[in-house]
Amino acid sequence: MTTALGWRAIFVMVGAAAVLIAGFYARGLGETLPPGRRTALSAASVVSAYGRLLRDGRFILPAASVSLLMSGLFASFAAAPAILMSGMGLSSLQAGLYFAATVFVVFAAGLAAPRLAHRFGSRTITTLGLATALLAGALLLIGPKNPGLGWYSLSMVIFLWGMGLANPLGTAITMSPFGKEAGLASALLGFLTMGAAAITTWLGSVLEYPPVLTLGAIQATVCAVALVTFFSSRRG
Repeated sequence: MTTALGWRAIFVMVGAAAVLIAGFYARGLGETLPPGRRTALSAASVVSAYGRLLRDGRFILPAASVSLLMSGLFASFAAAPAILMSGMGLSSLQAGLYFAATVFVVFAAGLAAPRLAHRFGSRTITTLGLATALLAGALLLIGPKNPGLGWYSLSMVIFLWGMGLANPLGTAITMSPFGKEAGLASALLGFLTMGAAAITTWLGSVLEYPPVLTLGAIQATVCAVALVTFFSSRRG
């Protein structure tokens, strides 16, 4: 779309998709809570409900782990133009096709995650996914400052595989104790994820180091903290 119509076309497409989804929701789904369970909500009650979730270790520890992991993915998106286009000479179309191809790694990991979780346990596979993503960041740190496409792709595939395992299972672990507050918990998890992503993408743009080293440091750091946090939730 960028190549054919310009970068503004992306935002037009996103806006059109939002309108279509809103229309589908209003006509096809609507309010899913039964009338007997609906209650009036004040701003104070909403803030109080979010506060209870933030203080609950069953939520905040795995939620922080998932959010940190996903922030590493957003950091890779932010660093991609500098690495793939400025560093390796790919065009915007080639960079887009590159990321389109890597999506299949996430699909494969997403298919494998429930099968592995059924056999070895959700928490074990989530831990494995976080450790795998950490390895990807370490590869960028120990590799060349100006890696070729092969080394960078190896790191990306490893990170996406780990993320594809840990993200869906970690999200399920975060949400499972809060079935009656699913909307509240999901909204807060999304907020934490986007907040962490905002920080890592900002760091990726202000740190004056080679883009590959910056990305590797960010991914290794957030995944290491995510592992520690997730282990804390396991002990809890």
